[in-house]
Amino acid sequence: MIRTYKAINDMKQKILFLVAAMVVAMATAGFAAPKEKYKSIALQGDYGQLIVNAALDVVLSDTVRDIRVYAPEAVYKHLAVEQEKGTMRIAMRRDVKLKTKERPRILVPARMSVSYIELNGAANLQMGKIQREALEVYLTGKSTLRGNFEGKQMSIEQAGASDLKAHVAVDNIFLNLSASSTTELRGRALIKMELNMIEATSLDAEKLEAKRIEGTIDGGSKAILWCTERMHVPVKNASSLVYIGRPVVVNCPTSDVSTVTHK
Repeated sequence: MIRTYKAINDMKQKILFLVAAMVVAMATAGFAAPKEKYKSIALQGDYGQLIVNAALDVVLSDTVRDIRVYAPEAVYKHLAVEQEKGTMRIAMRRDVKLKTKERPRILVPARMSVSYIELNGAANLQMGKIQREALEVYLTGKSTLRGNFEGKQMSIEQAGASDLKAHVAVDNIFLNLSASSTTELRGRALIKMELNMIEATSLDAEKLEAKRIEGTIDGGSKAILWCTERMHVPVKNASSLVYIGRPVVVNCPTSDVSTVTHK
């Protein structure tokens, strides 16, 4: 049987259409990831303290009402979430070595009642905007925090190579930084910043406008500050201070090879 030119051409068009459809299907298949599965834990009332003691990724979320845990079953069975007397503790029940892809992700309902956050053991916390009278934060053990806080007072204590980045709008902020920790702050401190830096810590507060700054930079630490009125910050033992703004600089002596520079 001899096919006509039209029949052959129609056959070619059908083949091309089928090939194109297969290519599209193969291309989109990679993007159609299945929905993530999680295990739900009921939230037992408000909490004022959040303590995370393990290498967990925790998110304070405005979109969930319960605690949601995304983790393989073999990891989940070792996870402990304790809620008692206004304190939420999240940790691993035993020393489990986690691969990066097995690191649990936990969504916790955000609460404006939170006044104390503690992170240890390489914990990671992301939080949206918290508004309250005061917030105290303690980080150690290579833990990290990213967040936004608005209130009258914020206290930050860091050690153990921890890392914090935050936008703040406060009256007063108090910093106690040690052991190679790094801190980056933006926003404003309407009244005062107090800081104590030792043991090769780093503070980038170039975009945090502070009216008055007091404290000490010591032990090979480095800081960049923005001050508008008055600054009294001795710089010691191979440390450095760079500041912007035009404050009255009151008794900011340097020792050894330390430096103070106006930018």
